[in-house]
Amino acid sequence: MRAAWRFVSLGKGTYAIQNAGSGWYLGTCAKEGETLKMSESPVAYKLEFIGNRQWALRNLENGLRVANISKRRNISLKADSAQLNMPASWYVSRVTTNDLRDSLNFVEGSLSVLTLPYYQTALPQTVNGEEMKFYVVSGSKLDATGKTIAIDMTEYGETTVPAGYPLICIIGNESRLRHTFPSTHSPKPTAKW
Repeated sequence: MRAAWRFVSLGKGTYAIQNAGSGWYLGTCAKEGETLKMSESPVAYKLEFIGNRQWALRNLENGLRVANISKRRNISLKADSAQLNMPASWYVSRVTTNDLRDSLNFVEGSLSVLTLPYYQTALPQTVNGEEMKFYVVSGSKLDATGKTIAIDMTEYGETTVPAGYPLICIIGNESRLRHTFPSTHSPKPTAKW
């Protein structure tokens, strides 16, 4: 499965479109043709049935439709009319949570942050023989300007995860890993465990 999205009802026939892997929402952009970005918060879209199992996704903020102009991974908003087999037409298929769980990819010797939009009934324990550990953020340390410079993590002790609950997954020997937060100035803040 290349991509899976959850349609979260916002009422009155509108939906936020949430990525099943990251929990982030399909965002918006300021003008036609710009690449769509992901958003932490829900953005309202209207589904418009075109025909032949195809739909258009219209952004309510600016009335533009989601289009895959380049046939690559980048999608943008376009003032296209909703027509069959055009860049602004999409097939929408129902999947089960088992399909979504099968799409989770973990890499040996890595640190991943995940928030799933569905209930996870069983956390994996190993990847190719490497132990997996899950953590939650239990605190943080700030510098004098109030910026986060370190986080404290506590091991997650449950075997299931509620929808929307953020976890940090470490695969393999965590002493080999050091994660650096995005920063434009030195010194670079790091996660500690």
